[in-house]
Amino acid sequence: MTVVKRALSGHPPSRLLLAGLLAVAAFVHLARIGSLPCAADDASCAGLGIVYLVLLGMVLLGERWGYLAAAIFPLIGLILLGDYRSFAYYGNPIDAMDPVVDLLVVPVAVFVIRATMREECCR
Repeated sequence: MTVVKRALSGHPPSRLLLAGLLAVAAFVHLARIGSLPCAADDASCAGLGIVYLVLLGMVLLGERWGYLAAAIFPLIGLILLGDYRSFAYYGNPIDAMDPVVDLLVVPVAVFVIRATMREECCR
């Protein structure tokens, strides 16, 4: 019987920081459901929350594509989907925290991607 061990890629402390930020982002998006003025905004928050949970799982599993998606996806949410509009109305502090957490995810994900590339380079 062959046992296959898979080494997790990425710098472990920064990978855990990225996972924590993704968990907070998922919680923030799911907590905003029902507090937004439009049903379409609620649906988009629910979808973004689910996507962040999937990204969280991939980062915890050490999937390299999850790091890249964690670096790109928050920018798509902020710029193209209009998540930056949450600054326009503050129903509660979670509304204000949403874009801030999204912006914190991006540099940490880029750092994890770079750390993963350095590890492969040195092998």
